[in-house]
Amino acid sequence: MRSFILLLLFSGHLSAGNVDWSVIETPPQFVHDKNADTVFFKVEKSGMSDESAKNTPGNLLEQTIHCLANGNPRPSYRWKKDGKSFLPSMFPEKVVQKPGEGSLVFSRLDETDAGLYQCEAENSNGTAVDRPVRVQETWIRHFKTAEPEVVVVEVGDPYQRNCSPPASNPTARVYWILMGKEPGHFETISSSHISSNEQGTLFFHYVNETDLKSDRYYTCTAENIELKDYKFGNQFSLQITNNKRRSCEFFISSFK
Repeated sequence: MRSFILLLLFSGHLSAGNVDWSVIETPPQFVHDKNADTVFFKVEKSGMSDESAKNTPGNLLEQTIHCLANGNPRPSYRWKKDGKSFLPSMFPEKVVQKPGEGSLVFSRLDETDAGLYQCEAENSNGTAVDRPVRVQETWIRHFKTAEPEVVVVEVGDPYQRNCSPPASNPTARVYWILMGKEPGHFETISSSHISSNEQGTLFFHYVNETDLKSDRYYTCTAENIELKDYKFGNQFSLQITNNKRRSCEFFISSFK
């Protein structure tokens, strides 16, 4: 194509100043915003309460996969799902293709809509194939029901506690908080001698008497960042002893 244009320019039929680029044929080239590698959705259950619908991020109930390309002639679009032809017109109750482009707008999705979607733009000069986009349902389960535990630990000793978060898609972010015995009362743990890792293990590098919280539980929290939903479980409180200190004091005093 470029060689053909240069040939015309040098032959005197066109000059660089008056090339009508609108008549130059070009293959499709995508110009839309980049899609995320994975697009999550929440199934809108029948009978969903107003409170549940209000707490669900709006983008999870309606999702768009962008597909728009330039080209001359104007490209046409087609879609594949899991490697097979996908015709949006076959599902008018849940997906609409934007006029003049290939972008798909999904609503009222369910489990059958999950899959790997890929857009193709085609004209007489070629075909452009966009990066595939995985569409997945997002969800998070509950912790197993268990009564809070009381853990006996010696002051000054290290202690660590694991957390077994519930299944979640995507994988839940896990961290610990202090939760009051009354619903709705919680606070972050902000002590320099206490830390946690991404796997949800809580570390007391040494137990301090201030770690005793008579009215609160150390509580493992699992957060699905797509759903903006939290689940609480794996609670415990500390019973702190100082037997070693007393034994040491007794041993020292016996030599006086």
